[in-house]
This record gives sequence, C-alpha cells and structure tokens, in this order.
Amino acid sequence: MGHNTKKQIIIEATEAFARYGVKGTTMQYLSETLHISKRTLYGCFPDKINLLHECVRQSVLSNLRKIRIGIASRTSLDALLYVIDRAYELLTIPYPDFRSEIIRYAEIRRLLDDRYRIPLSEIVEEQVCRAQEEGLLLPRIEARRFFLLFEGLLAAAVQEPSRSWSRREFFDEIVAITLAGLCTEQGRQYLENRKTQQQTK
Repeated sequence: MGHNTKKQIIIEATEAFARYGVKGTTMQYLSETLHISKRTLYGCFPDKINLLHECVRQSVLSNLRKIRIGIASRTSLDALLYVIDRAYELLTIPYPDFRSEIIRYAEIRRLLDDRYRIPLSEIVEEQVCRAQEEGLLLPRIEARRFFLLFEGLLAAAVQEPSRSWSRREFFDEIVAITLAGLCTEQGRQYLENRKTQQQTK
C-alpha cells in the first residue's frame, strides 16, 4: 500500500477515534469517509485495534518531536515549563471519553509507557539537573521525584477543575505555585521576570 494512503488513514482515524471513541469508530465509517475500499483499509491495518495503536503511537511521537525541538534553544526552567505544557496538550485532548476508553487496552498502556512516559521522564530529569547546575532549582530536589510530582499535577489537570477556573488556568496556577516552591531565590526571581515579560507582550 502507498505511504500516502496509510498516512491519510492515520490522520482520519486519529480524529475519528478522538471524536467518536474506539467503539464509535468503525472500519466501515473510515472506508466511506476516505473513499477507499475496505479491502484497501484492511490491507493497511488488519484490524481496528492495530489502527488505534498506530494512531496513538504517531501522536506521542509527534508530541515528543515537538518537545525535543522546542527545548533545544530554551533555558532550563523555560524548557521544563515547555515540556509540561506539551504533555498537558497531549493529555487533555478535548474528548475525555476517548482518554478513559484507550486506557482499557493493555497494549496501548504499554505503548504510552514505553514510547512516551519513559522518554518524557528522561527529558524532564535532564532539565532538572541542568536547572540545579545553574542554581535555579534547589539541589535537594531529586530529578526523578520532580517528574513524579509533575506527573501527578498532569493527572489532576485532566480532571474537571473548580467552576471558577478554566482547566488551563487551573493547571497553569498549580504548576507556577509548585515550581516556585522548588526553586532557589534566583530561580523564583527568574520565574517572576519571565512572567512580567509575558504580561508585557
């Protein structure tokens, strides 16, 4: 099968899975939407779960590519905030039913752990060490525990926040408060200056 055909199937299926869920997305629907035969579709992907696996894999790899490119020219604290923001972007897709549905598949959970969580933790830990070397984060903070802490904040952010907050405002606020508590005085000043610069833009 052609590379472009597979690519188009993945793009359309990713949107369909997110919008209609795994159960609500059928191979029949995809073949009709893409104007291809079911034979062509099954020639590319033997079943719906195989296709789901590939859609999730492509999404997490794309997110990681963005992260690696995005942190290349950033300072350590900026890089940490950027990583957290991109992870938030991936994990708070606007279809909560889909998020809860894919977790039921053991193969998808393994994929998310191996292809996303582990590489993400390595990136975060590297930036934490860099921030400590620059005197911006407290030296007693263990890089591994830092990642687990922010993983917990991400988990909290995908839940519905208080009615007086948007999900985004809620997440930004708890990240800012938590990160400030882990910074040295120099790091807190850096974050304050960064916030002032963003507000004046």
